[in-house]
Amino acid sequence: AIQLGLPLFGSERVVFMRESKHFSVLAYSAGKFVAATPLTALYPLAVLLFWYQLVAPAASFWDMYIALVVLQWAAEGHAHLTSLLFPSNQQLAGGVVALVAVLLTGAIPQLNNLPPVFQYLSYANFGRWSMQLFLGLEYYPWYYSLPGFPPPNATEVDACDVSDPTPACLDDGQIA
Repeated sequence: AIQLGLPLFGSERVVFMRESKHFSVLAYSAGKFVAATPLTALYPLAVLLFWYQLVAPAASFWDMYIALVVLQWAAEGHAHLTSLLFPSNQQLAGGVVALVAVLLTGAIPQLNNLPPVFQYLSYANFGRWSMQLFLGLEYYPWYYSLPGFPPPNATEVDACDVSDPTPACLDDGQIA
């Protein structure tokens, strides 16, 4: 997503400088964003059509799609900023930004294994919050015992009903 968003602003720096003298910068930026919106919505859909069938996550298709569109939009925003800050080395800088974003998500390596400065930097990383969103979408139906969860083919595990405010469970997890 970062590599796809690099050419939107960075490669048109000369055009932007020329247009900003006569036209509104906000209108120019809004026009570029609106023109890029169909592709921003199409890329996550193309990925999700195949991935959703292979993985069969607990979240609905449209919940996952909205989460991926938000992730795509955030990554493209980082790409726009990167392309403006590093116009001559856009691809290299975009790769470094993507690598740092992946490292700061907290998946591998885990954030508690990193020095504290990286833990604080991870709060500004879109990847960390996207990972939290995907985990929340995956665990939500299980945690709230929505109908159909666990699925019929899942391994049976005895557990208390979390929707019941006073479950009749013993300390060892067995249902009374």
